[in-house]
Amino acid sequence: MNLRFLCAFLFSIATAHAHAQTTIHGRVIDSVSAQPVAFVSIALQDGRHGVNSDMEGNFSLRIPAGYEGWVYFSHVSYQKMKLPLKAFRGKIVVRLRPGSTVLSEFTVFSGENPAFKIIRQAIEHRKENDPENLSSYSYTSYSKFIISPSEPNHKTDSIMQALRQRPDSVKLTKDQKSLLQFDAIADSANLFLSESVSTKKVLHPGQVKEELLAYRISGYKSPMFSSAAMDGQPFAFYDENINLFGKDFINPLQPGTFRRYDFNLVDTTFYQADTVYVIQFAPRDKKLFNGLEGILSIAVDGYAVKNVAATAADPVGLVGIRIQQEYEKIDGHWFPVQLNTDLDFHDLVFAGRSMKAQQLNFLRDVRINPELNKKEFGDIVMELAPVRKDLNASILETHRIRPLERRELNTYTFLDSAMRKIRWLDGVFEALVTGTVPVGWADVDLSKVMSFNAYESARFGMGLYTNDRVSKLVRVGGYYGYGISDRESKYGGEVKFTFNRNRDLYLRLSYAHDIYETGSLHDNKEGQYLSSASFRQWTASRFDRIDNYKTELGYRILPSIHARLSLSHQQIRPTYPYTLEVGGEPADVFNITEAAFTVRYVRREHYTSLRGKKIFLTHKFPVVTFTLTKAIPLFDASDFNYTIYDVTIKHQTKYSGFGKTVINLTGGVVDGVAPYGKLFNGRGAKTSSFYVESYFQTMGLYEFAASRYAGLFLRHNFGNVLINKKYSKPELLIFQNAAIGSLDHRQLHTDLLMQSMDKGYLESGVGMDNIIRIPYFGLGFFNFGGSVFYRYGPYRFVNQQDNFAYRINFTFTF
Repeated sequence: MNLRFLCAFLFSIATAHAHAQTTIHGRVIDSVSAQPVAFVSIALQDGRHGVNSDMEGNFSLRIPAGYEGWVYFSHVSYQKMKLPLKAFRGKIVVRLRPGSTVLSEFTVFSGENPAFKIIRQAIEHRKENDPENLSSYSYTSYSKFIISPSEPNHKTDSIMQALRQRPDSVKLTKDQKSLLQFDAIADSANLFLSESVSTKKVLHPGQVKEELLAYRISGYKSPMFSSAAMDGQPFAFYDENINLFGKDFINPLQPGTFRRYDFNLVDTTFYQADTVYVIQFAPRDKKLFNGLEGILSIAVDGYAVKNVAATAADPVGLVGIRIQQEYEKIDGHWFPVQLNTDLDFHDLVFAGRSMKAQQLNFLRDVRINPELNKKEFGDIVMELAPVRKDLNASILETHRIRPLERRELNTYTFLDSAMRKIRWLDGVFEALVTGTVPVGWADVDLSKVMSFNAYESARFGMGLYTNDRVSKLVRVGGYYGYGISDRESKYGGEVKFTFNRNRDLYLRLSYAHDIYETGSLHDNKEGQYLSSASFRQWTASRFDRIDNYKTELGYRILPSIHARLSLSHQQIRPTYPYTLEVGGEPADVFNITEAAFTVRYVRREHYTSLRGKKIFLTHKFPVVTFTLTKAIPLFDASDFNYTIYDVTIKHQTKYSGFGKTVINLTGGVVDGVAPYGKLFNGRGAKTSSFYVESYFQTMGLYEFAASRYAGLFLRHNFGNVLINKKYSKPELLIFQNAAIGSLDHRQLHTDLLMQSMDKGYLESGVGMDNIIRIPYFGLGFFNFGGSVFYRYGPYRFVNQQDNFAYRINFTFTF
């Protein structure tokens, strides 16, 4: 065979293959808004070949040899369309016209709804299809977060047209000039834009490590504004509750869904050689629950979610929330490859335009079940740290799905220039998140600046600690505070060595000349969020002065187990009349040395790190804390030999359609003689006007004392009941609290009235959250409700009115 014949042979094969099969490309957009349309079914007339558009509206479809028919486009929210194959020359733009089928009426079937069988199969296979159940996975993510104004409403548009067409002789007012300036900006740029690239590794169960590789933020420099830090939707559409920006919505893909949701099979499409069913879903009429509505595409291959578009079904919500997810089969497993979140702030209007935000996440380089090093993982899931400036731009450019549009480039140019003079806002926002203000090599601790309680009235002071600019290993600092009412100074200092932040391995040496509330040493913090316990702290009035020298060693032994060892020497002086008989002699100053061991169990406790500060994100329940404290004869402290056992258990259970239950169990034993301040104080909060979680609302603050104590606090929220209006969306609450306790060695405590609760203390309550909802700048609601509690049983008061306590409930929601 000569060379000429070989070349002709190879050319003929290539030509025949090209003629046998070709590929068409395009992008589908909304004919009105020009926005991309995701999950459009693009199919051939033969019914065997088809694809869906991705979330950017893009598609590629292989055409079999000899096909010369039509290409069909269909979407539940748009009018159907068909184009001849010859129309596809290069990449074309297909414009779909919005139709009248958006969340159409649900059909009533004489037999079983055909969508039910598909949904039932999807529910049965959800565990095997949920990517969170993989042994491990990793990917690289490109994220983009955009805030932009909508198109102007009709009235504003008319005003703008009139202002533009005015004669030059007509002078504009200041407001009219501002309106024109904002309109020009809104037409050419976004109000905010951030991009980021990160790598994420996940090791089952729930160990996460994400590294920020590159970011760019319009007008700001802090990585806390990076798009990687702003994700507000779950990673996959399989959890029983879909949490969107802190609010739980019941997932339509879970057992019992047909009692709450309606489903319609609206289309059948194709993905490669697989059939995909398109199903519309929405809450059933007159069902009061936090639900979703939208479109689910279920692939017959494994009955897995191929894509989903879901909107919060809340007709009175201030913020419209919409999520989109797209999945592909990678190495035999369905895995998300794009996650979009859209927020519409309907009531946040400026110059006739409402505000909207969009988060886009593109996942690439996905690896299923890779070998990962367990030592990489800890409780810090993301370090928001500056990245390499020399590589930042090139990394972003490499991972962008498409080049930046002119509007996006204008956003960077305009905001970088406009924010240059107020760059200090970066520091303000970081201070609000971390609770510290950096001043060169030191951080000012904002928690030490001001505090309130009934004993001091108010305390003002300052805390100053070295930061990472000095050393990441060692932190040195101290604080000073002065109480207004007691006219006493409080101060302290510490040296902390952090050997491994990811594993929370540290050694702290500290001294404090301060006060503490009696009984408060038994409060174990189960999380890091601000809680309603602050309301009780404001009313606290009984304190002990303390000089405390302490050495503490902490370490995360296992992913879910934290341990802490400490040795402390204390001198305690009550601020109230009290004496304790010690060695046959009355004493009002107590020298004590304690050794303590604390172990805390909590699953998937996640933090992010910013400027070396850990910021709490989330954790799973239950949270269990156990502390063993032993008084030992060291450092001239030989008068006490007690042992304290202290345990708290907090658990939260969510019931689909039936609300949420929170249970807190607390208890302990003081075995031996100990000062009053070391005993249990009963957990009373009667003087507070606001509801205080895990406290007795009808019990006085220091009404009881116990050396052996057990308490139960139960709260159930049934969710929305009765009505669902913009200014009222009540949620029914019930409470049941109980405790029992005994007091040993009562005869040794004098000058202070002490009462035990060995007969058992009982209170019940009922309440409503969200009775009144006050909109806040179109972003969310301040919610006010109320509860009433009743004290009964052996410790009820003779005067019936004294057994009641009334509380204000306050929350903030979107």
